[in-house]
Amino acid sequence: MITAMFEEIKDKLDLLYQKSDNDVASLHNNGSDKKSKGINIQDLSSIMADIVDFSMQNVGSIIQQENEELVSKSNKQFQKVDNQINQLVYHFKKWKNMIFKIVVLQVIVLICIILNISLLNENRRLKDSELQLKYLKATNKVDKRLSGRLDTIFYIHRNEEAIEHLKRIVTDK
Repeated sequence: MITAMFEEIKDKLDLLYQKSDNDVASLHNNGSDKKSKGINIQDLSSIMADIVDFSMQNVGSIIQQENEELVSKSNKQFQKVDNQINQLVYHFKKWKNMIFKIVVLQVIVLICIILNISLLNENRRLKDSELQLKYLKATNKVDKRLSGRLDTIFYIHRNEEAIEHLKRIVTDK
């Protein structure tokens, strides 16, 4: 586009040079002929003004076209980036929901484990109480000293050997 503009300027300048050469040649041929047409400064300035106006219009249109191309390319790139951001946001929301579900599930499992441990402790305490009651029934002795001894064996200083001995006594009777 720019080369075409410069070629057109070159053609107009060549035309101007030919016209001036013809005028100079006619002056030499005619001698002092005052009616011969020569190129004057006003004609030259108007031609140059036309050339400048034409070149400015062409340059302006070229710049405008390139600007529009850059804007369209930029818009396409912004759209691609915007699509990628939207995809990332979608995947982030998807992972966020999944992570939330996993955390909730872990909390539920933790609560179940804690409840299970507390129920195991309660079950053991109830078994110990049942064994104490069966031992008291089997021996037919109920006094403070025996009750304190059983509390010491089962709760204060847990003695597994003594508990096993008590189980054998209860099961034998």
